[in-house]
Amino acid sequence: MEGVYQKLRNLDAYPKINEDFYSRTLSGGLITLISSTLMLFLFFSEFSLYLHAVTETTLCSGHYKGTNPTHQF
Repeated sequence: MEGVYQKLRNLDAYPKINEDFYSRTLSGGLITLISSTLMLFLFFSEFSLYLHAVTETTLCSGHYKGTNPTHQF
């Protein structure tokens, strides 16, 4: 179990500076892991919405004075 904690500490992307040396912490590693996962999820969800094209078909039968009859299918 200590090996998992050590790997998470090494994953800390923003180590705290404590008296002229870096201090990697378990909480920093967890925050980095969670925030990176969340950013990847948001990126791919937005990218999939970008790729999903919405097609809307409309038919205008004519323009009358003061009206705009638009029929959507």
